[in-house]
Amino acid sequence: MQSYLGGRAECHIRKCEVPVVPVDFMSQYTSVNELLGNWPILTAADISFQDATKSVRKLLKGITLDRCFDRRLWSRFKFFALVRPNDDILPVRTLYNGVTQNIGINHLTSDEPIWFAGPDLIAAILLSGGKVPHIEKAYCLVSRGKQDGLGTTNLRSLVEVDANKDSLFKHVIEQRADAEQIVGLRQEHRALDRFHLLDRGAPAGGVDNRQVGSQFARAPGVTFNQTVPGHAHV
Repeated sequence: MQSYLGGRAECHIRKCEVPVVPVDFMSQYTSVNELLGNWPILTAADISFQDATKSVRKLLKGITLDRCFDRRLWSRFKFFALVRPNDDILPVRTLYNGVTQNIGINHLTSDEPIWFAGPDLIAAILLSGGKVPHIEKAYCLVSRGKQDGLGTTNLRSLVEVDANKDSLFKHVIEQRADAEQIVGLRQEHRALDRFHLLDRGAPAGGVDNRQVGSQFARAPGVTFNQTVPGHAHV
């Protein structure tokens, strides 16, 4: 498995003038993390990985674009699966320019199975028009309890967040949405809105690989090595 974080640029049509429409998502990283239900994972006292091979295979067979608009389904996307790619559209880290490694979303075939996160497999199915990758085994994340020492903090001393009962992801999204609705923002609200641009990205890059990695390594048949800070390879 190769985790990654950052903006992504895609160009499906090159050197050809076509009509375009600008689109944007507000708080995209935090929205995805809230839909996946990752806050309990980040604040858990313990994380375990349970075999979910049968349930994941069943889930993927029923994936459609329309079903992905059901937010209740997203919490089930929180899994890792060992996949034997066969012309599946998946993120691939390799030497595209022959010098430095980068990630691209490409048609991938491999004789050796590779670990992928659940959302990447959901995207692969949608991008391929319904083709389900071959799943050899899968594990879902299960959180238990809360970490000791969690308390209340304030976003720039303006918005209170209790880590024991509030999802930081949800709170930041709601506060930024409220700020954008205010006409003629006062200086402190403008500062808070700019702060949200930075604050929401830090915890929303994904589940902490240091926390998950040590637990994932205990799952049968899994080895975990972090070779580069911020990039986990399983």
